[in-house]
Amino acid sequence: AALDAAVDPLALAVKLDEDHAESHALLGTLYGMKINGNLLRAVKFGPRVAKHQQLALEHGPSNPRVQYLLGMCQFHTANKTAGWQEGLRTLLKAEQLFEAEANTTPAPLDPRWGQSSCLMFIGRTYELIGQRMAAVEYFRRALAMHPADHLTEAGLKRASETK
Repeated sequence: AALDAAVDPLALAVKLDEDHAESHALLGTLYGMKINGNLLRAVKFGPRVAKHQQLALEHGPSNPRVQYLLGMCQFHTANKTAGWQEGLRTLLKAEQLFEAEANTTPAPLDPRWGQSSCLMFIGRTYELIGQRMAAVEYFRRALAMHPADHLTEAGLKRASETK
C-alpha cells in the first residue's frame, strides 16, 4: 500500500518536469520494488522500470542518487547472483559519485540524500552474494553516517554472526 501511495505523486512529478532525473529514478525504483524477484510482477512492471531507468540515465547519468536508485532497483528485481552483481556494480558507481559530490559545495536547493542508504544496500548485496567481510565493512560505514538506521544495524548483526 505504501508503494502504491508513493507512485501517484512521483508520476505527477515526472509529468510536471519530464527532465527530472531523480523523479524518474525514484519511480523506476518503486516499480522495481513491486517486482521483488517475482516473474509475473516483472512482466507487469518491468517495462515501466526500464522506461524510467532510461529517462533517469538520460537526464542524470552522473547524479549519485540516480545511480543509487538504479542499483537499488536492480537489487529488488534480481533473484540470482548475476543480477545482484549487476546491481552491486551500479551501487559502487553511485558510491564513487557520492564521494565526489561530498567534495563540492551544494547550491541552496541541491539535494544531498542517499549516501548512507547506498552503503547499506552495498552491504546487503555483498551479504547476498556471500561476501560477509565486505558486507560488514559497508554496514559499519553506513552506520557511521546514520547511526539510527535499524536496517543497517540488523544487516551488521546478520553479517557479523559466525556460521
